[in-house]
Amino acid sequence: MGIVSVPNLDHDIFISYAHVDDQSLIEGEKGWVEHLHRVLKISLYQLRGEEPKIWRDPKLDGNHRFADELDSQVPRARLLLSIVSPRYVKSDWCRREVETFVKQGANIGTHSRILRVVKTPVPHEEQPEPLKELLGYEFFDVDPDTKRHDAYTSPKDERFLRRLADLT
Repeated sequence: MGIVSVPNLDHDIFISYAHVDDQSLIEGEKGWVEHLHRVLKISLYQLRGEEPKIWRDPKLDGNHRFADELDSQVPRARLLLSIVSPRYVKSDWCRREVETFVKQGANIGTHSRILRVVKTPVPHEEQPEPLKELLGYEFFDVDPDTKRHDAYTSPKDERFLRRLADLT
């Protein structure tokens, strides 16, 4: 992914996600979003030769004014990386992040400044409108016989790294 050149912005990427998608099933291990964030940052650094500025709210302090913080950070990013999951599409906050980003102009020519990363399958019609038109990057396979999905759970999974290479 080439970092889009938009002047006067503080972040290369804003990661929009539902916090439950960063909870590890194994006590003490990092969550999926944290893995993606770390590997994406390193991969882009290696490709570009300069460290990308990626913002996400791993956990805001109790005294943060959540809405103000998000409303101030979203418009300061060149790209919005939306991590789509069942919880993401039900979250008013996640939808608000997409809407806030779209208001500042989400397209440059025929390209979107929104990247749709699908962590877990979600019916197309349930996804926020601006995300529906994007092809996106799916981090899972679907078994054609059983229709069950097989998630790319971490950078230890070679499929996770291949898909991340497509994203970067």
